[in-house]
Amino acid sequence: MGLDKGVALWSHYNQRLLELHQQHPFPLIEFEADAPRVRQSLALLLQQLELPGALSQQGVDYALNVFEPQWRRHSDARLALSPT
Repeated sequence: MGLDKGVALWSHYNQRLLELHQQHPFPLIEFEADAPRVRQSLALLLQQLELPGALSQQGVDYALNVFEPQWRRHSDARLALSPT
């Protein structure tokens, strides 16, 4: 998939996500935060969802394993968004 198609897909997905969130509010995680804040947000989300085993530290640690701080930003100038 080319960059243009990828950005278009990302934009479409996020527009739909925003529409759904406005219709049926659900929790969102801000991954721009530092790791302790992300951990706190994930713990709260897991508690709200009442998933089995989610309240354990092991459950939070497992969820954080998918969080990679280096994925929060990109360094490829071709991916920079133009100001709107």
